[in-house]
Formats: sequence, structure tokens, C-alpha cells
Amino acid sequence: MLGLQSYGSSSEGESDSEQSHKQKQESGQALPAHLQPVDKTHSLSTALAVCAAPDVVPMGAVAVSRTLDPTLKEVAYNPRYEEMYAPVKGPDHPNLTMQQRAPRNTLAGYVEKAHINAFEFENQRRTFHTYGYALDPTVDEDADGKSFVGDLQSAYDDNGKTVFEAPKPKKMRKQEKNDNPEDVEGFLGPWGRFENEVTVAKPNEQERAELDELLSKRHKRGRIPEDKPLEEKSTLHIKDAYDYQGRSYLHAPHDLGVNLRSNAPPPKCFLPKAHIHTWTGHNKGISSIRWFPKTAHLLLSGSMDCRVKLWEVYGDRRCVRTFSGHRQAIKDIAWNNKGTHFLSASYDRYIKLWDAETGDVVSRFTTRKMPFCVKFHPDNGKQHLFVAGTSDKKIICWDTRSGDIVQEYDRHLGSVSTITFVDDNRRFVTTSDDKSMRIWEWDIPVDMKYIADPTMHSMPAVTLAPNGKWMACQSLDNKIVIFSALNRFKMNRKKTFTGHMVSGYACQLDFSPDMSYLVSGDGDGKCYIWDWKTTKMYKKWQAHEGVCISALWHPHEASKLVTAGWDEMAKPPTDTSGLGYAYHLPSGGILLRLKNSLSQFSDLFSEFNKYISPAFFHDRCERSVHMRMYSMHKREFVMVFLGFFTCFGLGIIIGLTGPPITTTESLTAQQILANTTLAQSKTVLATGPFAMKSPLMTTYSQQLWLIAKLVTDNNDDERYDKSFQISVSIDGISDQHKPLSVLGAGMAHNRTRHLVCVRNDCEEFTVMHLGFLDYAHYIITVRFLGLESFHQKYNIRSITFYFKTYSAEFTQIEIWFRFIFLLFTFIVICWYAHTLRKYPVYDWSIEQKWISVLLPLLLLYDNPFFPLIFLMNSWLPGMLDAILQATFLCALLMFWLCIYHGLRQNERRFVSFYLVKIIVVLPIWLCAIVLATWEKCNELKDPTYSHFVDTKNYNGLKMFFYIACCMYVLYLGLLLLRAYTELRSMPYFDIRLKFLTLLMLFVLSISITVTTCRFGFGILEDNFVATLNTTYRSSAQFMCFYGLLNFYLYTMAYVYSPDGRFAQAELAVTKDNPAISMIDDSDEDVVYGSDEESRRPLTSVGGAGKNDYDSD
Repeated sequence: MLGLQSYGSSSEGESDSEQSHKQKQESGQALPAHLQPVDKTHSLSTALAVCAAPDVVPMGAVAVSRTLDPTLKEVAYNPRYEEMYAPVKGPDHPNLTMQQRAPRNTLAGYVEKAHINAFEFENQRRTFHTYGYALDPTVDEDADGKSFVGDLQSAYDDNGKTVFEAPKPKKMRKQEKNDNPEDVEGFLGPWGRFENEVTVAKPNEQERAELDELLSKRHKRGRIPEDKPLEEKSTLHIKDAYDYQGRSYLHAPHDLGVNLRSNAPPPKCFLPKAHIHTWTGHNKGISSIRWFPKTAHLLLSGSMDCRVKLWEVYGDRRCVRTFSGHRQAIKDIAWNNKGTHFLSASYDRYIKLWDAETGDVVSRFTTRKMPFCVKFHPDNGKQHLFVAGTSDKKIICWDTRSGDIVQEYDRHLGSVSTITFVDDNRRFVTTSDDKSMRIWEWDIPVDMKYIADPTMHSMPAVTLAPNGKWMACQSLDNKIVIFSALNRFKMNRKKTFTGHMVSGYACQLDFSPDMSYLVSGDGDGKCYIWDWKTTKMYKKWQAHEGVCISALWHPHEASKLVTAGWDEMAKPPTDTSGLGYAYHLPSGGILLRLKNSLSQFSDLFSEFNKYISPAFFHDRCERSVHMRMYSMHKREFVMVFLGFFTCFGLGIIIGLTGPPITTTESLTAQQILANTTLAQSKTVLATGPFAMKSPLMTTYSQQLWLIAKLVTDNNDDERYDKSFQISVSIDGISDQHKPLSVLGAGMAHNRTRHLVCVRNDCEEFTVMHLGFLDYAHYIITVRFLGLESFHQKYNIRSITFYFKTYSAEFTQIEIWFRFIFLLFTFIVICWYAHTLRKYPVYDWSIEQKWISVLLPLLLLYDNPFFPLIFLMNSWLPGMLDAILQATFLCALLMFWLCIYHGLRQNERRFVSFYLVKIIVVLPIWLCAIVLATWEKCNELKDPTYSHFVDTKNYNGLKMFFYIACCMYVLYLGLLLLRAYTELRSMPYFDIRLKFLTLLMLFVLSISITVTTCRFGFGILEDNFVATLNTTYRSSAQFMCFYGLLNFYLYTMAYVYSPDGRFAQAELAVTKDNPAISMIDDSDEDVVYGSDEESRRPLTSVGGAGKNDYDSD
């Protein structure tokens, strides 16, 4: 169809013949019929129409819509309306407005691209900002390029000129001119006035009224009330203001037992213990307290109730006088050097000078600013000058004679909190709320040094140390920081005192007179005491119910300090040296009264307790040689204890596998009487005589015991006892087999024995004991007296005699092990002395000194004279062995007492330190020596002697021994408790305490365990202390005690000896060790010591006195 249509209608394919036919037709020439055009009515082209885009029904259920990219500018087909205006993504939102539906490419709408000249755009922009108008940028058909936007009036006035066309003429003010230099009086030059210029602007009547009203409101709101000074008055509360010599209460008393006029501080200060008095009288909290200068027999207190009170410190502790003269609370008070006048600074902006004796006001000073601190110049020649820190950031110096301000120091950025004079009063240090510290030269209003650090906080309280070298500053970040008071004023970062809460409170702090302690209150009402050397907190107690705002240590008392708080009272809580102080008992019921009574009793006991176990009062921390334990780790301590127990256990194993200590041979009465006609006689069995020959004995047998045991024919459960007497005669058989009398029948004594029987079995009893052997055999004849009538119902059925001597095998082992222990002890002594040879004895610690004493005593305990027992038949070697053993054991007891006490006290004089301990230990040593000597001497005369029965005073001696042991245990427990209470948190001291206590407990527990199991009494038999009926099973008894004590001393010698690895690095170690040298990293050569001897570093003897290192 398309081909037919193109055939009938297309003219593009006409040939030249067709064109000629048309020309002929146009010219009127007739064409043949076959060449004439077809009539359209009969043509198929009119009946058949060709559709280029017919409607086609899609094959699917719905039509597939096509998407158009909104950014397209040209489309290659005819999109439908729905496609053109379809939403960009998702369905169309039904609730959008037309403005929201409109397409946009910016936040404000759709911006089409426009082509504009950059210069023209900048020109119009500057014109608009300069003149306020610009050409209208709207582009439409009606725009003529002459419309403007902005200030149309200016645009029409300037004819639309831009900034680049012609500058806008400025309206110049006319100025009076006179440039004639000859006119001297009227010459104006460039300084002439403008025409109609008004030099003084005056408000009109309405403006004046409004300004007056506004200014009156402002002045009324911030106006300082011009209050007149309050009428000052004072009230005297005592009748005896003057004594019989006319001296006032300002005169220090003499009859107190304390030299109040002494310039020297107490030699030692003690920790406070008991509350002794409470001063009451103020209606509100106390803000400041001050001692009377030099003597401190009076106390001045300023309170928030606007009054100042003067109190007695001694005697009845009365309120002497009350000073009233301020309208608002007292902030600070200050005495002059003589104590005749004092200053009071108040929040009413007045500083008043008072006469302390008459109570009158001498002068008044004010700058209309609040004074926060006030202080007289300490020099006696400048007592007419005082300085005050005020709220307007100034330090003002007044002259009391004229009342004038003589100097102002204005460099702080906040209110001034404290003023402290240093460097022999040539300088003073101030702190401020601007968290800085400034150092000033006197009378020079420019600070010489400014100290500020990002870590610093405001320091509202500063106290100078008694030696003038340090300043303790109360920092509001709950710390007390220390600054040097000498040239560099450097902060000592290694000495910081913490543990209290002072944020927001200016709690005053103080030093003890000997600089041993630092005391401060806190916001919770507690009082804290730290050790100055180690910064360890030693004590705290609840001093007040409110804030404890101030704490002062008495300058002449070793243990008195006064605290002041916001609970409307001031209380001095302590005294440990004085007795008989009256206690203030506020109304609190029976329990409170009972508590104060117990505290009073404790205070009375403190005088005795001071000598028995004085408190920790170091004059300076102990200088000691570096001990090995300071550098040992936990695993090294574990290895030390493991080695100790290994050696001890090895000795026990050797003893258990060894031979028994004693050998025993038995002989019955029937065997003795077998060859006689009296074998079956019950009377002879109960009386004797029984003649026996001892077994063969050698030198190794050492001693001989004869023990008897009786058996009765009793078969019931009856228990009974009976006293009887024995008579013994002894003959020795010489080498020629001849009997020689040792104890003849005429020399024998009838010795009493006590027999205890249960059923048919009776306890063993010792018949006789030979301490040393002269013969190989003995013939012993025994007779009993008093056993004929043994019991009404029962008779003696049999008697067994036991010959007991030391085993020869055990004696050989004892000789060898004594020699081994002796050799090892000698080696340890030499090694220990070699390690300490470089250091003077003065620098040895108390443990090192005592180990140097115990090691030689251990050498004697192992008894180098023991072979004399086998070389000479005498009582002297055995007696010497007993004395040496008792001496070593008592020295060990003395060592424990001295160590636990000596760690808390450096000054160890003989009378105050060692004498008490000698008195405690000496009775124990005397009991052992007296008992051994007593029995040895009596056994030489009579081998049948027994101190258990024959000594009349034996029970008294035993009771005395028990009492001495109990006293020792109590004293050791007291020292142990005090040491752990005071030193357990101190570095290096705690490890010394823990090691000593742990090792001591091991030794005591092992000894008590062995003794309780009846395992080790045999070793004490040589000392004649243990009973003689112990059954010996092995050599472990000997190895237990001898090995335990030897290994105990060896372990302590190793731990307490100096470590050679730290010989070169010792100075580095001692810097952080408060028990060694206490060298701080400040700019001062000496930080803690006050004498030249304490400045020496712990070096060898050859290098002593050379301090060639700088700790800064």
C-alpha cells in the first residue's frame, strides 16, 4: 500500500518524458489516452489512508510508562503529558502547594543561568552598597534597562551614576580658618572649629529629669553606706586584772612548770591524745585565733559575732576581756611583737588598733574596701607599720602614728588572701584569689617574682615553718603544698599533704615547734596531723561539729594545740605530757561523762606510757644503709621464704632419718633378786635394796639417768598418789675392776619422790642423774622408804629400772652438725661484716646493728666449746653450754623488743630506750641461769637431787618465771600494735615491719607447735629445764631447734645486708627513700636535717663528707 501511495502521489520520481507531456498539456496539445492522468475519484489513494502512528493496544494489562530525566534539554520522541509532569521519584504528594510542586535548584527556588559581565555585576554591587541603589536585574520583555532597586530617590537624583562613573560629591562642613602665622593669638591652623559647632552639650529639662532619676537609682543600689564607726567598748571579765606587784594579765606567769620565755622549742613533740578544755563564749563561729607573742599564755579569738575575746591558756582558763567595736564579722586579727596592741580587720571595712590592756581603740583605718588579712611588720623598729590585703586587689601599708597610707602594692588580679614575711622580714609573700603567689621587696610596689601555674589553686591560708625555710600553703584542691621560703621560692612537689577536705574554706594550718608535725583543720570539723618528713597522716579526730577553721600548736608545749571552729567554740584537744588537767564536760548525758572520765584516766597513764612505749617523735628520719629488702621484688621475697623453709625441712628430714637420741636398757626387780632368797618377798620388793650394774658407757654417752617404774595389782579405776623416799649409793668400777665410792651409803640423802598411780600403772620417776661420767660402769644400790604400806588394798607387783644414756650415734651426729652450723655461722659473720665494711656504724639501721650482735651470739649458741664435754670429765662444759644457750635466746627476745620500738624512735639512749627492755628480759634470763646452776651444783653433791620436789622455793621461782614471760608478751604486743598503727603506711617502714613480723611468727609458730606436740623438750634437757621423762624417738628434736634458729639468723642477715648491685646507684635510691637520707629535689642543700652531720650522703668512708651531686 505504501508503494502504491508513493507511486500515485510522489513527484520526486518524474522523468523527463512526463515533464514534456505536462508542457504539451499546458500548451493545449492533446495527449493520448494512456498518457492522461488518472482521475482521483477512481484512484485507490483516496480510499486507502496510511497512518504513521496508529493506536496499538499493548499486549500487557496496562501501558508501560516511560520516565524522563528532569535534567534533559531535548527529547527524541513525543512524550505524553502524564510523562512530562510525573513526579521525580515515587507517587505525587497530594498535599503539596503549587510553590512546593514547582521545580527548584536552589533553596529559594529555581534560578536560570544568566550571562552577565563580571565588571558590570561588581559595578552594580558596589554602587548598591555605596549609594544604596542599583539597576533592576529583572529580565523580561518590558525591561528598559533604566529601572532601579533600592533608594530610588538617590538614583533619580544622581541619574543612576555608578561608583566608577563619577564620585558622589561630599557635603563638607565649613571650618573656621586663620592660617596667618603673624596672628599669634588668633592662629587656628588645621584645628579650627566648624561652624555652628556646640562644644558643651546640655540636656533639656525633660532629659535632665530622666537622667537624674536613673542616676539616683544606680547610686542607691550600689552606694556604700556611709556608716559612722560603731562606738567601741570592752568588758573586763576578771577581778584580778593586776597582781600584787601591779602587773597586768599580759605578764606571763612563772609558776606553770613551763618556761614560757624560752626561745628554744621543745626538744620533742608528741601526738595529741585527749581533749582537756573547751572555751565557750562566742555566739557565732570563730574566724581567727592567735597566740600571745612569744609566751602564748593568752589566746586571742576573733568571731563572726563581731567581737574579739582574750582567753587564759593556763590556770582557770577564763575569758579575760571582750572587745566590741565592729558592725560585721571579724576576718583577721594580728598582735604586735610586744603584745600590747593588736589589729582587728572586719567585713565592715574598718581595721582597728586596740590596746590589749585597757581595751581602748587607738586608731581606725579604712579604704572603703574589705580587708581580708592584716599583719604588723615583724621588725621591732617598724612596729608602727602594718600591711593589709583588701578586696580591691591591693596590699596597703599604713603608719599607725599618722594614720596615713605610706605604700600601696597593686599587682594582683584578685582579692589578697594572705601576707607572709620571709627572708629576715626583707620580703613578704602574698597569695590571692587569682590563683597566684607574688613575692615583694619591702617598700617596693613592684613584685620581684610572680608564681602561677595551671595546676595551682587559690591558697587562702599560708604558714611559715619555724626554721623559716618553708611555707605551708592550704590549697583549695584539698591539698597542702610546700614552697621554699628562700631565694627561688620553688614548690616542693614531692612534699604534698592530702586526706582532708578544705574546698571553700580558709582553714589555718600550723607546724609543731620542732617541725615534726603539720596540723590543719578541714571543712568537716576534723583535725589532721601529718608527719613533716614523710607526709604520712598520723592522726585525725572530730574536733568540732562545724568547720574546723584554725589549728595552732603551742610554741612551748610538746603536745598542746588549740583548734577553732564554726560551732561557736574553741577547744584545745590535747596534752600527753602534763597531768591533772580539768576536763570540760558539756551536757551530754552519762555516756559522755563516762567517756571523758576514761579519757582522763588515759591521760594519767600517758606519763608512764611515754617511757614504756613513747609515740613516734623522730627528730629526723633515720639514716640507714641501703638494705637488700628495699630492692627486692615479691618473687624474691617468696624465694627467700622458700629457701628458709627448704633448709628447715631438710634438717627435719635428716633428723627423722637419724638414730634415736637416747638408748635405754631395762632391768626388773625380779631379775635383780633372782639369785637371792628374797625374790618372792613383797616386803623386799617394796623396800629393796636393789643392787644394779649399769651397762657399758663410753665418752659419747655423756650422761646417765636411772628411772624406775612401779606396777601394782590394782584392777579398778581408782587413782591415788603417795610420797616416799629413796636412798641411793653409787660405786664406780675403775679400769682395774675395783669399786670406788662415788656416793657412799653414809653420804646418801633420803630424797623425796611423789608417786602417782592410775589403776595398776604408776608414773615413772627419776632415781638419780649423773651429769658427767667418770667410769665405764657403775654399781647403784637403791632403797625405798615408805612403800611398805603402799595401799590398804593393793601391793606392788613389780618394779622396772631403766638405764638411759645418750646414743653414741646421736652424739656423733650432734658433734658434726654443731660443727657444720658453727662453720656456716662463721662464714655468714665474715660475709656480713664484709658487706658493711664501707659504711660507718652511725649509718647502720637498727636491724643491721642487732644482726651484727646476734650473729656472734649464734656462734656461741652453736657452742665451739662443745668438744670439751668429751675431753674433760667436769660439770663446767655442760654449765657453759646452758649459759650460752640461755643468753642467745634472751638476746633474741631483746632483739624483737628493740626493733619494734626502734623503728618509731631514732634517739635510743640507754636509760630511756634499752633499760626498760633489759628490765623485762633480764628476769627470764636469770630464771634459766639460776635453775641450771642450782640443779648442777646440787647434783654434784647428790645425784638423787630433784628440783621438782626437793626445792622449797621451786614453785615461787616457777611463778616468777611465768610472770616475767607474761610481762614480755604484753610489752611485745604493745610495741607491735603501736608500730603497725603508726608505720604501716610509711614507705620502706611497712616492708621492714611486715618482713620482721612474718618471719617472727613463723619461728614462734613452729616452736610452739613442736613444743605442744612434746617434740622438742629433749634439747632443753641439757639446760635442766625440761622434764626428764620425755620419750625420745629420733634426732629431729635436736635438728628442729638448732636448725630453726640458725636458718632464721641466716635469712635476716641476707635480707638486711647491703646489696652490692646498688652500690653505685645508692644515691638515686636514697632520694625517694625517707628511711635513708630524705634528700629532696629542691634548690636547698638540706631539706630535712638541721645539723651538718645529717647532710652527708651515705657513701663510703673514703668519700664521706663529699656532696658532689646536685639533687635539683
